[in-house]
Amino acid sequence: MKLTLDQVRPGWEVVINAIMGAAVRDRIIRLGLAEGSKVLCLEKVPAGPVVLRKGFLEMALGREICRRITVQRVEPI
Repeated sequence: MKLTLDQVRPGWEVVINAIMGAAVRDRIIRLGLAEGSKVLCLEKVPAGPVVLRKGFLEMALGREICRRITVQRVEPI
């Protein structure tokens, strides 16, 4: 089963595996994200965006965009 960014839970750290669609890829790259980027899910706003942190940068991505990004969970040590 593929895990997409809209399915992650707050507190999960994930690595981006694939970004589907050229338009989505362009938008995500402008935010400093690409395949291999590690992000932390801070919050999932009900019926709203997914709030992520990469380093010191926090960003909110809409659910439609998040459904087009496959990720793999980084298991805590």
